[in-house]
Amino acid sequence: MGQLSGTGTELWSVPEYAFGQRVHAGVVYYDNLSDSTLRARSAADGSLLWTFKNPRDFNFQIPVVAGGVVWASTVGSQVFALRASDGSVLWEVQLDGHPGAPVVHFDHVWGTSLVAVAEQDGGSPGFLIALDPNTGATKWISSVPVSQPG
Repeated sequence: MGQLSGTGTELWSVPEYAFGQRVHAGVVYYDNLSDSTLRARSAADGSLLWTFKNPRDFNFQIPVVAGGVVWASTVGSQVFALRASDGSVLWEVQLDGHPGAPVVHFDHVWGTSLVAVAEQDGGSPGFLIALDPNTGATKWISSVPVSQPG
């Protein structure tokens, strides 16, 4: 994995099997597929800021970052909320199906927010699940199945 300057010159490079890189507020968040970790690196110089190892050894999917939190689902049907500043776990939820990447929604007018994931149960469609972004508690589950995860 590497980072390029505006001129195309490489600024830094790290020999990792990176997946799902997201840049937010000067930090690159990604999954290292070689060891089931979610990592944060400085976008400026590539220095490692933190590493979170999935205790169940499942790889993470594409992370989403907002409001000082990193949300990421795993291929092991987990959804994690981690503190963006240090990678500490805020909550973890185990789902029945396989969740796609989280989508974060903030509605400032109504004062509501949620983290939604579409799950798939084996080869059959699953449902859209809304989670409380602060606790991971289920807020609602769609009554109509979705056609695919994500």
